[in-house]
Amino acid sequence: MGTLLAATALAFGSLLLGAGAAQAEPPVGSPCLAITGATVCFETSGDDFHVADTATDGASARANWWVNYERDTPHCTNSNGANTWHECRYDMREGYQVCWRPEVYDGSEGRLIRYGTHRCVEI
Repeated sequence: MGTLLAATALAFGSLLLGAGAAQAEPPVGSPCLAITGATVCFETSGDDFHVADTATDGASARANWWVNYERDTPHCTNSNGANTWHECRYDMREGYQVCWRPEVYDGSEGRLIRYGTHRCVEI
């Protein structure tokens, strides 16, 4: 019985991990911005950011984002390494705007390396 439970838990865990990895990539048609080393997409149907690290440079890719109502707006940072996606899920107020820009950030030195232009969409 214990072996069956362990096998079931392992199989279920694998399914969850697989689903999580696939969800890190943005849905087709999501608005995106890219610079050397970072691509940031916003999933309008879920208020989620998807951040890709596109360079083997030791730095992290991140989304710097803000909204046009009072709210703390943290960065969504992908520090998983080159050629990976990371998803940050937020709950934003409908009827407002969210703006973002892609950035490349060196967390070990606490410095911004480069950033791109910003884009805004209605939430």
